[in-house]
Amino acid sequence: MWVFDDELDTIGRKSRWLSAHASQPIGRPLYRHAGNIEVRERESITFHERDGSLEIPLSIIRKPTVGYDENFTRLAGGRGLIPPMHFSFEDRTVYFFTRDATDRTFRGKNTRLLSMITGRSL
Repeated sequence: MWVFDDELDTIGRKSRWLSAHASQPIGRPLYRHAGNIEVRERESITFHERDGSLEIPLSIIRKPTVGYDENFTRLAGGRGLIPPMHFSFEDRTVYFFTRDATDRTFRGKNTRLLSMITGRSL
């Protein structure tokens, strides 16, 4: 599940509050898109959803990290104790949460995915 920084303002205050407070610990985080994330090592990350796909070359990704920032704050968009994974590319930032098919809990911290994006072992 993911959301872009320019989409955060389009999500109502009530939805933000519910996502941040009422959905824990196994509910859905704040998002606009749902689907699968595919990483081709040293090449690209692709976000697949029903309406299409967005492929981002790893070479243009800046600051991949897990945590809150000025756009996605703990109280305004976060899930309380679960910060999102995010990175910037071109003039956008994408915030996302992942989970394994067998897991009920969405997580921002996914060290395997983060190491595939950064090319470093974490």
